[in-house]
Amino acid sequence: AKTGENEAGYIIQTRYNASGAKVRGLNTELKIGIPDVFDIQAGYTFQRSRYNEAEVWSDTVEGEHRMFRTPDHYAYFTASANLTRKFKASLFGNYTGQMLVQHNAGYIEADRSELTPSFWDLGLKLSYNFQLTNTIGLEVNGGVKNFLDSYQDDIDRGAFRDSVYIFGPMMPRTFFLG
Repeated sequence: AKTGENEAGYIIQTRYNASGAKVRGLNTELKIGIPDVFDIQAGYTFQRSRYNEAEVWSDTVEGEHRMFRTPDHYAYFTASANLTRKFKASLFGNYTGQMLVQHNAGYIEADRSELTPSFWDLGLKLSYNFQLTNTIGLEVNGGVKNFLDSYQDDIDRGAFRDSVYIFGPMMPRTFFLG
């Protein structure tokens, strides 16, 4: 991408396609369980996403072969158990490994490439089923999403912030009822 200003002082950023890339990886998944008792499903992905030639996105930052916003490691899991015939507990989560992101100047002094920390986004749900009639049931549930409260701790602030320098779980710790 190239950045400049027009006659009116507006910042113009031009993006273009890369010279080519190679993406290689391995994915594995597992599912086990006993019907109506418990089940566990998990998956892990390792991948390497690299440009053929170093991508230069700023005049002040060295080019990068590693693709931006593309972690080399991902994982997920879901686990649920029927604690009784009507009461169920579920634990779920996503893991995102470190990734390279662009951080534009403004809030910070100069453009730079940042290596993010890895993070877990974990949740828990408890549910209870009521049988209202022979054909109508009602589920009452509650839980918490992102209970570790994983978040980006270096978010830019103020008028000169980089509005696209955002990564991590989409929501803070969130309690829910349904």
